[in-house]
Amino acid sequence: MIKAWNREHSELMQSYHIEVLVLSLPDVTQDWPFEVKYFFDQAVQKLDAALYHPKSTADRVDDYLDASTRVALKERLERAQDRAQLAMNADAEEAIRLYRLIFGGKFPAYG
Repeated sequence: MIKAWNREHSELMQSYHIEVLVLSLPDVTQDWPFEVKYFFDQAVQKLDAALYHPKSTADRVDDYLDASTRVALKERLERAQDRAQLAMNADAEEAIRLYRLIFGGKFPAYG
């Protein structure tokens, strides 16, 4: 799903960067909306620090981001973070609308 967000919002993050970021997070055993919000919370916080693969500190995963791309990416992550928070507290119809803004128009509508 996070890769769908990335495709929908300019693909500023490399796929490997997303994967390593997810690997750096502790296992979360909450419901899906919480986990989505948690990812965006952590991505915003970790964007300003160097990110390495957990099994190697040889190469930075986020080295490809220049300062202006990092700012643009942070803005997109914060927007997704805000929308994910709103979706957690919304009724089903509004939550689906917000998740479609986050993940794209193909986000499924269950129920």
